[in-house]
Amino acid sequence: MGRGSEKNRSQRLDECLGLLRSRESWTTQELSKELSISSRTLLRDFSLLKERGIPIESEPGRGGGVRLYKHWAVGKLHLNYHETIDLLLALAVMEKMNSPLLLKNIKSIRRRIAVTFPDSSRTKLLSLRRRILLGELASKQVLASYRPPTENVAPVHEAFLEQKQLQIIYTNEKQERALRWIEPQFLFLNWPVWYILAWDRQKKDARFFRLDRVESAQVLSEDFSLREESLLLPLIEQFGRSI
Repeated sequence: MGRGSEKNRSQRLDECLGLLRSRESWTTQELSKELSISSRTLLRDFSLLKERGIPIESEPGRGGGVRLYKHWAVGKLHLNYHETIDLLLALAVMEKMNSPLLLKNIKSIRRRIAVTFPDSSRTKLLSLRRRILLGELASKQVLASYRPPTENVAPVHEAFLEQKQLQIIYTNEKQERALRWIEPQFLFLNWPVWYILAWDRQKKDARFFRLDRVESAQVLSEDFSLREESLLLPLIEQFGRSI
């Protein structure tokens, strides 16, 4: 199917959704006539809308009444690109943590949101998922010195998503402070403690940095490329699995 056909279908789906929103109920015959398409094409369009998370209810019997689920618009959110990425990654993290509660619908929700992305964005999302690693719960020793990070989370988050170099002031376990230039290649979670698995440009080697020990962080203008996994693999295998 060519780009023109894809565009026409996308416009038709938007128009179909607009008609469903415009009144409480339609028959399939009415919608087919309004959209100038066959009933078979309309049913295919309904399937596509449902895959995108649009809750369409149908009524059995002659006439085939259809409508949007009446509570669907209540509390509907409009998220920007980065907010949607954050939501999908957060859902993926929760899914991998295998909590016995509150996870019944996470996979379904994540898939519904993901299918709305264009192919290029889905490729980026998969890359981001591979760069987030999960380990075990943080040890009592780590938790004893842990303080939830606050103001430095935003620049680390931006540098990770956009593959920008990061300048940080870091305090290690010996309370030694140092200025470091790093490439945040991976994020690693030992709940609730986050680590940055980075390429240290001064040491020319992979290093872990505990996020709550980052005293300040500044996103630099220079991009970075992902390093060969062979350079990071020993740490990746030692500490976690991707989401």
